[in-house]
Amino acid sequence: MAAVKPLGYVATRPNPKTRPGRAGLPRLSPETVRDRLSLVGVVLVSIGVLCWVISRDAAVTAQNYRIQALQAEVAGLEQENSQLESRVNQLSAPSRLVDVAKKMGLMQASPDQWRVLPASPASGGAAAR
Repeated sequence: MAAVKPLGYVATRPNPKTRPGRAGLPRLSPETVRDRLSLVGVVLVSIGVLCWVISRDAAVTAQNYRIQALQAEVAGLEQENSQLESRVNQLSAPSRLVDVAKKMGLMQASPDQWRVLPASPASGGAAAR
């Protein structure tokens, strides 16, 4: 007896007019395809420009924060500098220097205790010129 093949295994060609998933889609004209591609291109370019603008804005904002931090640092350094200048003026006041010299046991020299020596030519000083 000959073996009979079941009908479920017989290969058949699908009908192109009745393909599944293609029954409800209309055929697009080349103009419609071109218009839709142009629209997609414009949207992509717009998104790119928007991303660039946002990144530039973020960079400017970061620089503004850095500038503010540096300005605050400069203000602090200027204040510290003025305090140090005030302290230098206090410490170098002539009355304070006299008091410190007296505490160290120094005395002011009288004019007869002064000796003025001439500059020697061998010293190379300004007086030799």
